[in-house]
Amino acid sequence: MSLSKNARKNNNNMTDKELTIREYIVKIQNELFACGDMLEAVIASKKAVELSALYSRVVRLLCEDEIVYKKKLEEIHLANSDKSASYAKIRAEATSEFAKWRETDANLRAIQEMNRSLKRFQQADREDFFNQRNV
Repeated sequence: MSLSKNARKNNNNMTDKELTIREYIVKIQNELFACGDMLEAVIASKKAVELSALYSRVVRLLCEDEIVYKKKLEEIHLANSDKSASYAKIRAEATSEFAKWRETDANLRAIQEMNRSLKRFQQADREDFFNQRNV
């Protein structure tokens, strides 16, 4: 798995081995969906580990994107000091910096939800295993 920062910024220059974070999330989603009811505990555990590693990377990227957006907001506010802060906020939310920050946040939420689902699956699998042993 290679998630280079350049691939994250510019999807047009990607090689076959470089995936954007969104593409990697979709790849995992498709793999899990393909398993359906036949998902094995080992596969679920491996995917949970992958998602945990991806989660820490996305949290870092989210912080970076937020800083970039806040700098843009400040830049707009300083350039329009005669206008209100809400004016600067509205203008800043129309920038690519804000869009990138929101995209990263959406990716983080997708990772969190997939991780929660895998944990619920693993818990149900453990309970099923112990219930079968006690029969």
